[in-house]
Amino acid sequence: MKKMVRIKHAKDGYVAPRIYEKTPQEMFKPRVASNCEVNRTHVFRVKRQTVAIVVVPGVMASRLSNLDDEPVWDPDDLYFMSNAYFWCAPEKRYKLLIKKGRKVMDQGDPEILKKYPKAEERGWTGLAWDFFGKLLGGLHDWKTPLKVFLDLPVYAFGFDWVDSCEVSGTLLRQFILEKVKADKVIIISHSMGGLVTRYALAGEGGEALAKKVLGVV
Repeated sequence: MKKMVRIKHAKDGYVAPRIYEKTPQEMFKPRVASNCEVNRTHVFRVKRQTVAIVVVPGVMASRLSNLDDEPVWDPDDLYFMSNAYFWCAPEKRYKLLIKKGRKVMDQGDPEILKKYPKAEERGWTGLAWDFFGKLLGGLHDWKTPLKVFLDLPVYAFGFDWVDSCEVSGTLLRQFILEKVKADKVIIISHSMGGLVTRYALAGEGGEALAKKVLGVV
Protein backbone atom coordinates (compact mmCIF):
# COMPACT_ATOMS: atom_id res chain seq x y z
CA MET A 1 0.00 0.00 0.00
CA LYS A 2 1.33 3.41 -0.97
CA LYS A 3 2.11 5.94 1.73
CA MET A 4 -0.28 8.88 1.73
CA VAL A 5 1.33 12.27 1.19
CA ARG A 6 0.11 14.87 3.67
CA ILE A 7 0.13 18.51 2.65
CA LYS A 8 2.50 20.56 4.81
CA HIS A 9 1.19 23.74 6.39
CA ALA A 10 3.04 26.82 7.58
CA LYS A 11 2.27 26.04 11.21
CA ASP A 12 3.87 22.60 11.00
CA GLY A 13 7.09 22.23 12.97
CA TYR A 14 10.45 22.17 11.23
CA VAL A 15 11.67 18.73 10.23
CA ALA A 16 15.37 18.56 9.51
CA PRO A 17 16.27 17.08 6.12
CA ARG A 18 17.62 13.60 6.02
CA ILE A 19 21.11 13.58 4.51
CA TYR A 20 22.58 10.64 2.62
CA GLU A 21 26.26 10.42 1.75
CA LYS A 22 27.01 8.12 -1.16
CA THR A 23 30.15 7.17 -3.02
CA PRO A 24 30.17 7.70 -6.80
CA GLN A 25 29.71 3.95 -7.24
CA GLU A 26 26.64 3.94 -4.98
CA MET A 27 25.11 6.90 -6.82
CA PHE A 28 25.01 4.87 -10.03
CA LYS A 29 23.11 1.96 -8.47
CA PRO A 30 19.48 1.54 -9.60
CA ARG A 31 18.15 2.19 -6.10
CA VAL A 32 20.03 5.03 -4.48
CA ALA A 33 18.07 4.99 -1.22
CA SER A 34 15.18 3.08 0.31
CA ASN A 35 12.44 3.92 2.81
CA CYS A 36 12.44 7.65 2.05
CA GLU A 37 9.96 9.37 4.34
CA VAL A 38 7.19 11.39 2.73
CA ASN A 39 6.79 15.05 3.67
CA ARG A 40 10.48 15.30 4.43
CA THR A 41 13.40 16.76 2.50
CA HIS A 42 16.04 14.27 1.45
CA VAL A 43 19.52 15.47 0.50
CA PHE A 44 22.00 13.29 -1.37
CA ARG A 45 25.67 14.19 -1.14
CA VAL A 46 28.41 12.60 -3.16
CA LYS A 47 31.43 11.51 -1.14
CA ARG A 48 34.21 12.85 -3.30
CA GLN A 49 36.99 10.35 -3.75
CA THR A 50 40.55 10.95 -4.92
CA VAL A 51 41.99 8.78 -7.68
CA ALA A 52 45.55 9.88 -8.40
CA ILE A 53 47.21 9.36 -11.77
CA VAL A 54 50.89 8.42 -11.42
CA VAL A 55 53.11 8.66 -14.51
CA VAL A 56 56.21 6.42 -14.53
CA PRO A 57 58.46 7.23 -17.54
CA GLY A 58 60.73 5.03 -19.58
CA VAL A 59 64.49 4.69 -19.63
CA MET A 60 66.47 7.95 -19.92
CA ALA A 61 63.35 10.12 -19.49
CA SER A 62 64.12 11.05 -15.88
CA ARG A 63 66.36 14.05 -15.19
CA LEU A 64 69.35 13.15 -13.02
CA SER A 65 71.97 15.07 -11.05
CA ASN A 66 74.94 13.92 -9.01
CA LEU A 67 74.96 14.09 -5.23
CA ASP A 68 76.40 17.62 -5.45
CA ASP A 69 73.27 18.75 -7.36
CA GLU A 70 75.19 19.10 -10.62
CA PRO A 71 73.19 17.89 -13.65
CA VAL A 72 74.40 14.66 -15.23
CA TRP A 73 71.41 13.86 -17.47
CA ASP A 74 68.89 16.47 -18.56
CA PRO A 75 67.16 15.94 -21.93
CA ASP A 76 65.49 19.35 -21.57
CA ASP A 77 68.93 21.02 -21.87
CA LEU A 78 70.16 20.11 -25.35
CA TYR A 79 73.27 22.29 -25.08
CA PHE A 80 74.37 20.48 -21.92
CA MET A 81 73.57 17.05 -23.35
CA SER A 82 75.49 17.63 -26.59
CA ASN A 83 78.56 18.90 -24.74
CA ALA A 84 78.43 16.24 -22.04
CA TYR A 85 77.82 13.14 -24.17
CA PHE A 86 78.19 13.75 -27.90
CA TRP A 87 81.80 14.93 -28.03
CA CYS A 88 83.39 13.07 -25.13
CA ALA A 89 85.26 9.85 -24.49
CA PRO A 90 83.71 6.89 -22.64
CA GLU A 91 85.88 7.63 -19.60
CA LYS A 92 84.37 11.09 -19.27
CA ARG A 93 80.83 9.75 -19.64
CA TYR A 94 81.56 7.16 -16.97
CA LYS A 95 82.92 9.81 -14.62
CA LEU A 96 79.94 12.07 -15.26
CA LEU A 97 77.12 9.53 -15.06
CA ILE A 98 78.44 6.73 -12.84
CA LYS A 99 81.31 7.71 -10.56
CA LYS A 100 79.73 10.45 -8.43
CA GLY A 101 76.38 8.78 -7.85
CA ARG A 102 72.97 10.00 -9.01
CA LYS A 103 69.62 11.24 -7.82
CA VAL A 104 66.48 12.54 -9.49
CA MET A 105 66.53 16.29 -10.13
CA ASP A 106 63.95 18.34 -8.24
CA GLN A 107 64.52 21.75 -9.84
CA GLY A 108 62.03 22.75 -12.51
CA ASP A 109 61.40 25.53 -15.00
CA PRO A 110 59.97 28.55 -13.11
CA GLU A 111 57.41 29.12 -15.89
CA ILE A 112 56.11 25.57 -15.52
CA LEU A 113 55.97 25.86 -11.72
CA LYS A 114 54.08 29.14 -12.08
CA LYS A 115 51.47 27.52 -14.31
CA TYR A 116 51.25 24.33 -12.22
CA PRO A 117 51.98 25.35 -8.58
CA LYS A 118 51.86 21.76 -7.25
CA ALA A 119 54.11 20.33 -9.95
CA GLU A 120 57.21 20.21 -7.74
CA GLU A 121 55.59 18.47 -4.77
CA ARG A 122 53.96 15.95 -7.12
CA GLY A 123 57.24 14.97 -8.76
CA TRP A 124 56.81 16.56 -12.18
CA THR A 125 60.26 18.17 -12.10
CA GLY A 126 61.94 14.75 -12.20
CA LEU A 127 60.70 14.05 -15.74
CA ALA A 128 61.95 15.49 -19.03
CA TRP A 129 59.32 18.14 -19.82
CA ASP A 130 59.95 17.96 -23.59
CA PHE A 131 58.93 14.29 -23.48
CA PHE A 132 56.19 14.25 -20.84
CA GLY A 133 55.04 17.85 -20.46
CA LYS A 134 52.04 17.52 -22.78
CA LEU A 135 50.93 14.32 -21.05
CA LEU A 136 51.22 15.72 -17.52
CA GLY A 137 49.66 19.06 -18.41
CA GLY A 138 46.93 17.42 -20.49
CA LEU A 139 45.92 15.08 -17.68
CA HIS A 140 45.94 17.95 -15.17
CA ASP A 141 43.76 20.15 -17.43
CA TRP A 142 41.51 17.29 -18.60
CA LYS A 143 37.88 18.45 -18.81
CA THR A 144 36.06 15.26 -17.91
CA PRO A 145 32.66 14.70 -16.25
CA LEU A 146 34.47 12.33 -13.87
CA LYS A 147 35.70 15.38 -11.97
CA VAL A 148 32.14 15.96 -10.77
CA PHE A 149 32.63 12.94 -8.52
CA LEU A 150 36.39 12.49 -8.33
CA ASP A 151 39.53 14.48 -7.67
CA LEU A 152 42.17 13.39 -10.20
CA PRO A 153 45.56 14.79 -9.14
CA VAL A 154 48.49 13.97 -11.42
CA TYR A 155 51.80 12.76 -9.98
CA ALA A 156 55.06 11.76 -11.67
CA PHE A 157 57.73 9.37 -10.49
CA GLY A 158 61.18 10.06 -11.88
CA PHE A 159 63.72 7.35 -11.11
CA ASP A 160 67.41 6.55 -11.54
CA TRP A 161 67.26 4.43 -14.70
CA VAL A 162 70.93 3.42 -14.26
CA ASP A 163 69.93 1.55 -11.11
CA SER A 164 68.05 -1.75 -10.98
CA CYS A 165 64.29 -2.19 -11.33
CA GLU A 166 64.34 -3.69 -7.85
CA VAL A 167 65.69 -0.49 -6.31
CA SER A 168 63.48 1.81 -8.39
CA GLY A 169 60.41 -0.38 -7.87
CA THR A 170 60.87 -0.25 -4.11
CA LEU A 171 61.14 3.54 -4.26
CA LEU A 172 58.02 3.74 -6.45
CA ARG A 173 56.09 1.70 -3.90
CA GLN A 174 57.23 4.00 -1.09
CA PHE A 175 56.40 7.08 -3.17
CA ILE A 176 52.81 5.99 -3.79
CA LEU A 177 52.11 4.71 -0.29
CA GLU A 178 53.74 7.62 1.55
CA LYS A 179 53.45 10.69 -0.71
CA VAL A 180 50.49 10.19 -3.05
CA LYS A 181 47.42 11.45 -1.20
CA ALA A 182 44.63 9.40 -2.74
CA ASP A 183 42.11 6.65 -2.10
CA LYS A 184 43.19 4.81 -5.26
CA VAL A 185 45.81 5.29 -7.98
CA ILE A 186 46.04 4.62 -11.69
CA ILE A 187 49.61 4.06 -12.91
CA ILE A 188 50.59 5.09 -16.44
CA SER A 189 53.93 3.47 -17.27
CA HIS A 190 56.17 3.43 -20.34
CA SER A 191 59.09 1.22 -21.34
CA MET A 192 61.36 0.63 -18.33
CA GLY A 193 58.71 2.31 -16.20
CA GLY A 194 56.54 -0.76 -16.78
CA LEU A 195 59.26 -3.03 -15.38
CA VAL A 196 59.70 -0.74 -12.39
CA THR A 197 55.94 -0.79 -11.81
CA ARG A 198 55.86 -4.58 -12.11
CA TYR A 199 58.47 -4.95 -9.38
CA ALA A 200 56.68 -2.42 -7.17
CA LEU A 201 53.53 -4.56 -7.36
CA ALA A 202 54.98 -8.08 -7.53
CA GLY A 203 58.11 -7.67 -5.40
CA GLU A 204 58.40 -8.04 -1.66
CA GLY A 205 55.81 -5.83 0.05
CA GLY A 206 53.80 -5.30 -3.13
CA GLU A 207 50.53 -6.49 -1.58
CA ALA A 208 49.97 -3.17 0.20
CA LEU A 209 50.45 -1.25 -3.04
CA ALA A 210 48.21 -3.62 -5.01
CA LYS A 211 45.30 -2.80 -2.70
CA LYS A 212 45.65 0.88 -3.61
CA VAL A 213 46.11 0.47 -7.37
CA LEU A 214 42.96 0.72 -9.47
CA GLY A 215 44.73 -0.13 -12.72
CA VAL A 216 47.98 0.01 -14.71
CA VAL A 217 48.19 1.40 -18.24
